[in-house]
Amino acid sequence: MNIYIDIDDTICRTPPNRDYSKAKPILENIALANQLYDEGHQITYWTARGGVSGIDWTKVTEKQLKKWGAKHHALKLTKPAYDLFIDDKVLNARVWEKRGNKVAMRVILQQFQKDKDNDEKEDEQSGDRHDGPA
Repeated sequence: MNIYIDIDDTICRTPPNRDYSKAKPILENIALANQLYDEGHQITYWTARGGVSGIDWTKVTEKQLKKWGAKHHALKLTKPAYDLFIDDKVLNARVWEKRGNKVAMRVILQQFQKDKDNDEKEDEQSGDRHDGPA
């Protein structure tokens, strides 16, 4: 699976003033993401750092991910700033924290795959076609 994971308030706690250099890692969540990486999933950290301020946080973020031991294939700082994200393929970070043990992660991933397969089958039967992942 190709999995995008947010950084701030997902794998680290960021101060309210958004001084990302002072973010503190949430080691349990980093371990969950690393587990997904180790299982062969494609992990991309996707953040809106600097999206509003225009500050380039790339070097700070890369250094943090390395220091925190956050395994990943890619880092993207292109996530738009928003107040609410509505999507059919979302796992809320708080749910992930609460249910993120190894068995729960496997069940969650299996459910996502099952839902994806069912959607594709329904699309084939109805004649709907998509250009790629939504």
